Amino acid sequence: MKIDFALLLKNKSLKIQRTEWMPAFEIYDDVVISKPFELTACAYIEQDKIYVELAAVYITTMTCSRCLIEFTTKQTLRFKEGYTPDQLEEQYPQGVLDTAELAREQIILKTPIKNVCKDDCLGLCPVCGKDKNIHACDCETEKKNPYFEKLEVLLSDTDKEV
Repeated sequence: MKIDFALLLKNKSLKIQRTEWMPAFEIYDDVVISKPFELTACAYIEQDKIYVELAAVYITTMTCSRCLIEFTTKQTLRFKEGYTPDQLEEQYPQGVLDTAELAREQIILKTPIKNVCKDDCLGLCPVCGKDKNIHACDCETEKKNPYFEKLEVLLSDTDKEV
């Protein structure tokens, strides 16, 4: 939906509200909104400010950053922003705001870069690659500092002599 702010400024009691379908789109390589969703947009003037409200519920398909399993989550977008006429003129010199583009921006800003299928996800074993949520493995994953390897050899040699 495109909002013409000149129309709102001429008729201050006007309230523009519409619902439109947003197409599916990719947020990141591993995060996609796979189905179209409804976006409700509303614009009105209150106390010399122009307010834009957006509301949507959409489904995202993501890949877990720890275990690499694909999962879906239901997300909600609630956005409300007030603009002065000067701010609108500066940000949108054509005098028209595209609510679909604004919704896309807000969804991208809201989406975390790292996504986890569940809070206690154990991820993949760095040695054998098994999913630790499904199968426990006996791999040794203790991190050793390479700077102390020589000292470890020296200490193990002295233990043998004593």
